[in-house]
Amino acid sequence: MSAKDRVTAYVCTNAGGSHKVPMALIGKALNPRCFRLGQPHALYMSQKNVWSDSATFKRWCEEVFVCHVRRAASRPVALVVDNFGAHTADITDPRGQIHVLALPLNCPVVHQPMD
Repeated sequence: MSAKDRVTAYVCTNAGGSHKVPMALIGKALNPRCFRLGQPHALYMSQKNVWSDSATFKRWCEEVFVCHVRRAASRPVALVVDNFGAHTADITDPRGQIHVLALPLNCPVVHQPMD
């Protein structure tokens, strides 16, 4: 593994830590060798530069986060994200159960516990 090899991970939990949303990974390989033995327990997305963009974030929201919220919660849920442009993409919930809230610009790390 060279110094240029990277992976991006989406992690999410409720404030108390009792409900953990399944993790998602973004890597460079289309079909990583580590997944040949079986299906991963996380959503894997491939992207050339291994960055999070609005398309991958929206896919994670639709395929992982929304499904998990529908199974685990009946009350409204707030998804608090940093102010990165890809994370504030047009994420809408037709049921109105999920609200995306972006932290203010230059928010200190002490207020971003998943960072």
